[in-house]
Amino acid sequence: MCYDLNDAFLSLGFEVYSEDDISSEKFAFDNLNFAPDHPARASMDTFWLDGTEEKRGNERLCLRPHLTGGSVRYLLKHGAPARFVYPGRVYRNETTDARHERAFFQYEALIVDHDISFASGKVMIQTILEKVFGRKINVRMREGFFPFTEPGYEIDMECLVCGGKGCRVCNHNGWIEVMPGGVIHPNVLRAANLDPEEWTGFYINIGLDRLVMMRYGVDDVRLFHSADLRFLQQFR
Repeated sequence: MCYDLNDAFLSLGFEVYSEDDISSEKFAFDNLNFAPDHPARASMDTFWLDGTEEKRGNERLCLRPHLTGGSVRYLLKHGAPARFVYPGRVYRNETTDARHERAFFQYEALIVDHDISFASGKVMIQTILEKVFGRKINVRMREGFFPFTEPGYEIDMECLVCGGKGCRVCNHNGWIEVMPGGVIHPNVLRAANLDPEEWTGFYINIGLDRLVMMRYGVDDVRLFHSADLRFLQQFR
C-alpha cells in the first residue's frame, strides 16, 4: 500500500521524505500551534522518553505521535514551494479496539505554494483514493479542529468492508475516517520561516492502516500486529 501511494504521489510531482521515529516537543507540538496545556502533550496521550519528561522544547523527547511535525523540519531545510509525502509509524498511548492501535502507520502529504485552494486539496484526496482502490470512492469532508490547520477537516470514505451498510469497523454508520486535512495554519508557516501572506498550503494525513483495512476487507486493525499466521499467510 505504501508503495502504491508513493507511486501515485511521485506521478504528481511529489518528493518522498522520511525521518527518525523519535521527535521532540518543539517539532511535535510547539511548531504546530499546539497550546502549552493541550491534552495531547500529556503522558496519557504521548510516549515521552525517560529522563526528558520534565524538560521543554528540543530537549523533551518522545516517540512521534504524528508525522505532521516533520513538515516544519522539511520546510526549514528546503523552503517553499514544496510538495512532499512522508510515510512512517506513529505512537499513541490510547486504548486499542477494532479501529485503533498504539503503534500504527500514517502517510502525510503537504503542498505549499502560492494560492493553494481548498478545491486543489479535495482533488488531491479524490485522486489518491482512486489510484489506491482503482475506482471512484465516495468521500465526505466534515469540519474539524486541528491546531496546525485553519480551517481543518475530518475526511471520511464510504466503508468498503460493509459497502456503506454499517459494521463494527465503521461504527455501524457506513463511513470511516481515513484522514484529517486542511489548510496549513499561518503559525505553522511562521515556524518554518515562511510568510503566510505569501505562502499557503494544504495537508492530508492518511491513516494507512485503515486504507489497508478497506482494500482487503480486514475488520480489526489489531490483526496486523497479532503475529497470527492464519491471518498473515493471506498476504504472502
